[in-house]
Amino acid sequence: MGGRSINPDEERIALPIDLVATAIGGLAELTAAALIGVDLVDRDLPAVAVHEAKGQARNGACRALRLCQRALEADARSTGYDWRPWVDATIHDSAYQLDQAPDQGGTLRHADGLARSLSEATRALAYDRMALPEALSIAQTHALMLVVAAED
Repeated sequence: MGGRSINPDEERIALPIDLVATAIGGLAELTAAALIGVDLVDRDLPAVAVHEAKGQARNGACRALRLCQRALEADARSTGYDWRPWVDATIHDSAYQLDQAPDQGGTLRHADGLARSLSEATRALAYDRMALPEALSIAQTHALMLVVAAED
């Protein structure tokens, strides 16, 4: 994925701002791949292109999910809270959304939600650290929903 990159081995010691910025860097490519591989799958696109786009979307969403988790863990260490309830919230919200009927434009909605929540996480890092865990949890929910959408 595009954007600034952090070596996965160094993610565990990276600052939350670097992790969030890295996740933001891959949003455009993730969104394009999700559109081609998931939302436009009914069009006359070559099967190979659709399969490749789905793989890129899935990898990009997994990367965003991982980076958000690392940012949550890093923030929890530096500010002294337990990150696990926020992961529980992500799982609960994702399960709820999976129970809902699929709707048209879901991929775009989740890509937009991921972008907005990462933007909110950036804002929280600068102005309101108490809002960061929730923003990251919401970002993880949208990323997880994109992973599910891109599954074959």
